[in-house]
Amino acid sequence: MTTISKIAAKEDKLLKWLEKDSFQTALEWRSFVQAKYRELLIRKYLTARRQIFFLTLTISILWF
Repeated sequence: MTTISKIAAKEDKLLKWLEKDSFQTALEWRSFVQAKYRELLIRKYLTARRQIFFLTLTISILWF
């Protein structure tokens, strides 16, 4: 069971990490960073899939 002191310590750690005054602002910023990172990973994945697809398509055209 998480105690209030542990929650407060986590909150202070988050506020120091983000250098923010408000806990709500810190959470919004953290969510924004996570969303951008997720977007980056999805974009990299889709780019790699596209490259592999066109490479496979090119090789199959050359073979036939």
